[in-house]
Amino acid sequence: MLGRLARYLRMLGYDTAYARGSTDPEIAGRAAAESRCLLTRDRPLAARVPGAILLTEVRIFDQVKELHRLCPRLRWELRPLRCTVCNAALVRIAADAGTRPPLPERVRRSGQPIWGCSACPRVYWSGSHGARLAADLERWLGEARS
Repeated sequence: MLGRLARYLRMLGYDTAYARGSTDPEIAGRAAAESRCLLTRDRPLAARVPGAILLTEVRIFDQVKELHRLCPRLRWELRPLRCTVCNAALVRIAADAGTRPPLPERVRRSGQPIWGCSACPRVYWSGSHGARLAADLERWLGEARS
């Protein structure tokens, strides 16, 4: 239900597990075992898990606004700490490191920081996608404050 929000939270540097295909008891057990705060749109599940945060919105920008309202202490700044797909830690890598797929030439020559996932072959760098996401977050949070 919240897969896209999970990816956004990972882009913000949060250790965000996503329980696709798990049963409610498995999700509740994992949240407890890993001391995680459960975010869900499932009302019965939220009622059974102490401290769960029930989100009611469907669209990502409304979910961000709702989560900001419910958890005002969350940092909404892009931080390259987590892989957006598998949630593993990112590590800085050299521009000339062999990656699969290979880094675009413009990225290798840019001198900008590059991060690689410690568990999967994904590679990240600051690009236009990050700038768009930062602008979207700023706009959405501004609307939430209005």
